[in-house]
Amino acid sequence: MGNRTQNSIRNIFFAVVDRLVTMLVPFVIRTIMIKTLGPEYLGLSNLFASVLTVLSLAELGVGQAMVYAMYRPVAEGNKTAVCALLNLYRTIYNLIGSFILIAGLMLMPFLRGLIEGDIPADLNLYIVYLLSLANTVFSYFFGAYKSSLMTAMQREDINSNASTISHTVVYIFAIVGLLTTRNYYLYAALFPLGTILQNLIRSHYADKCCAEYLCFGRVNRKVGIDIFRKVLALIGHKLGWVISSSIDNLCISAFLGLTAIAMYGNYNYVANSLFMLIVTLCGGIRPSVGNSMVLENREKNYRDFVTVNFLYMLITGVCCACLVSLYQHFIRIWVGDSYLFGFDMVILFTTWFYIRNSRQITVTYKDTVGIWEMDALRPYAEGFTNLVLSVVLAKVIGAPGIILATIISMLFVGMPWESITVLKYVFHGGYGAYAARYLYYALATVAACFAGYRVCGLFPDTGILVFLVKGVVCAVVAAAVLVVAYLPLPEFKSAVALGLKVIRKHEK
Repeated sequence: MGNRTQNSIRNIFFAVVDRLVTMLVPFVIRTIMIKTLGPEYLGLSNLFASVLTVLSLAELGVGQAMVYAMYRPVAEGNKTAVCALLNLYRTIYNLIGSFILIAGLMLMPFLRGLIEGDIPADLNLYIVYLLSLANTVFSYFFGAYKSSLMTAMQREDINSNASTISHTVVYIFAIVGLLTTRNYYLYAALFPLGTILQNLIRSHYADKCCAEYLCFGRVNRKVGIDIFRKVLALIGHKLGWVISSSIDNLCISAFLGLTAIAMYGNYNYVANSLFMLIVTLCGGIRPSVGNSMVLENREKNYRDFVTVNFLYMLITGVCCACLVSLYQHFIRIWVGDSYLFGFDMVILFTTWFYIRNSRQITVTYKDTVGIWEMDALRPYAEGFTNLVLSVVLAKVIGAPGIILATIISMLFVGMPWESITVLKYVFHGGYGAYAARYLYYALATVAACFAGYRVCGLFPDTGILVFLVKGVVCAVVAAAVLVVAYLPLPEFKSAVALGLKVIRKHEK
């Protein structure tokens, strides 16, 4: 399987490249769309993305369960078991894709009722929706199932490279098309074609790198029952994720209209893009964590968990300080003062960003061990809390209430429940030390945000050059505050040792 650290570094590198492409270029596309077509088109695109995310609930977390099931046979070289799992995965994905197609078509008569106010007069709502539906359906065909094999083989870089290539091609044509034709239909049609290209590229490289793994055979009854049991548990986890990721746009559309979705979407795009960039670190280390959980003892894995979580929260803290100090400046440069929310939204989105990031290493370990049954009720409780609070608070205080509902549901329901589960069933430890460590990290991050904001307040909120200077200054100040705060912690020393180990191996 090769060295786990080297595999993680390679996976992280290509994942970051892919994330930069899928973060920066869509930013350009959003800008062009706002300037050439108007915010209603952008709001409609966000709404359909949320609707189809709900339909994707049909996947039920099968992908996660299959990757988990592959870790051990891949680590042990059991080719027969891996081939049988691939065969099962292909069959399930074909069924899921077909189901989403049928369910999506049945939803069409109800689309207009999801939108408050008018839609662009020159746009056929149903054609745009069908193109979005095709993009979702195609993601389950054309060899999509082979992504699980690449993850289990610690070759997540192949999945990342396939994504980078396909997205680059689509984005180039999308930008050219919007600038030259201003045709939204042409723009929307590019994405299902890009999805097909991505899956074909991934399938080609998977066949080339892992030619010995083919789709044949049947999984034994015990493995099949275990996968079915985990998929049942993952239904709730998938449902909770769908609610948290889609309810915002759906509530804004129902109560505030498409323009409000576009404004909210701009702020969400910034925070979510930064989140997705950082979370690539988790994707890069996940295969190596899965391999380590199979082959190493619990004590070593717990030390690694604490160290990696510390590094992740250090990066998160610096990013939070930059969000607080630069959010409004960035929105003003990007789309203008007319798209600005109040500073309260900056604080809320930064808080959402921090709490969401706080869960990612815990989620990574939970997914690799496959203990979804142990907190099967958690996503239902978190999702229900989020849904109820979103509806109530959206009516009372508007857009801030929607993100506040997500924060409350994560902070008081999802995160503690999830953390207790992992600490108890993976590491056989208590929650007290973890909670104290989390509180310390959070207070240090608040101090870093305050210091960065005060320093950046000395600069004006105008101009791209000033924005870049503020970004560098804020990152340096925040990092300095966090390093000073973390010096006494034992995990700081472990993180330094890990960094030196990686440098030495790279020099060799």
